Amino acid sequence: MIDVLSRMSPSDLPIVLTVPVILLGGMLTAVIVYAITAFQRHREKDLATTLVLEMLDRGIPPAEIAAILKTMGLDQPPEGRTSRLRLILRSRGRSASEPAAQGAADSISGA
Repeated sequence: MIDVLSRMSPSDLPIVLTVPVILLGGMLTAVIVYAITAFQRHREKDLATTLVLEMLDRGIPPAEIAAILKTMGLDQPPEGRTSRLRLILRSRGRSASEPAAQGAADSISGA
């Protein structure tokens, strides 16, 4: 590799260095986009869980909660959020087996 670099003229060096810089920049961009997308998905799931809890506190029926989530585009099953929702319901003194709580947990889990 050093042999190849020593045979090049000084005007070829920027061209040779441009390729690794572009590759590293592309990889860095891909990692940043992945991290931002993952954070955004996580935040949307947390917001959906909070929204469902607030709607349950207001006494909105589970069918209406499911319709609202579907309208917002949050009707896809958020992996692992149903168990978190049930833990929050228990900590607030509600039973996860209550009809309203069960229906909302099912609607957010996609069941």
